Amino acid sequence: FANYWMHSGMLQINSEKMSKSLGNFLLLHEVLEDARPQALRMLMLQTHYRSPLDFSTERMEEADAALTRIENTVRNVDWLCSNAKDDAPDAIDSISLRALTADAHENFISAMDDDFNAPAALGAIFSLVSYLNSQIADKSLSVNDAEAAIGARDESVSLLDVLGISIADDQDGGDSQEYPEEV
Repeated sequence: FANYWMHSGMLQINSEKMSKSLGNFLLLHEVLEDARPQALRMLMLQTHYRSPLDFSTERMEEADAALTRIENTVRNVDWLCSNAKDDAPDAIDSISLRALTADAHENFISAMDDDFNAPAALGAIFSLVSYLNSQIADKSLSVNDAEAAIGARDESVSLLDVLGISIADDQDGGDSQEYPEEV
């Protein structure tokens, strides 16, 4: 009858049990009037499925900011790689970036195999994105750098897709963003 069944922790609103009698309940369509569906999914994945999920405006904003940070990294890598030059000096540590990309993949799989530990899986993605950001900040990329950066970008997008968070959909339907001449 069902392929998957999972018990989840209780939903709390601003650290209180969500209850109709307390008048502190929200319907999904009400939440989605003010929040992106991808950001709501991010918020839900930041708490282990068996633990209580505390929903608040602040936590929703934090989840949206985290998702935006990843989206910006993807856009920056895309822009930098499309402007990579053959004669630019290698500016990033491609070997370390490739190793961290492989580690993020393994850590993600380990976390998901550990009782669907989505917060730890997101941690693996955020570690990769953070390192990638530190490597590309204020740099021009060579063609050699671009390969490692695209690999890390693709791995981040792929792992998020496993969790049902699609970066490509948000970018394609979102506002277009102008990129500076120099990064």
